[in-house]
Amino acid sequence: LTAREIETNVKLAKDAVARALSGSKDDGTAAKAPNTAGMLSGTTAPNGNWRVRMWYQGTLRYFGTHSTREQAALASQVVQQKLEPTRGLKLTPREIKSNVKLAKD
Repeated sequence: LTAREIETNVKLAKDAVARALSGSKDDGTAAKAPNTAGMLSGTTAPNGNWRVRMWYQGTLRYFGTHSTREQAALASQVVQQKLEPTRGLKLTPREIKSNVKLAKD
């Protein structure tokens, strides 16, 4: 992804999180954030922080903790955008490790 695409995706994710938290209804004209159905993210950790985790290449991966649900949701969207191009591809363990590391940055 280019820097501009990532910036656009981050804005879409922020807008989607704001709509979800405000309880506002989508009238169909708002830009939509990527679908995260089936993705495990934003699970409350025992210490009160929000964990970002998701399945990638057959394993549940950890992508950090955040102090708010909004930050975790945004981080989840960014990680998903970074990993999406490689989903479903047969990758070597080295490639998987590299992609996960890049997604965390």
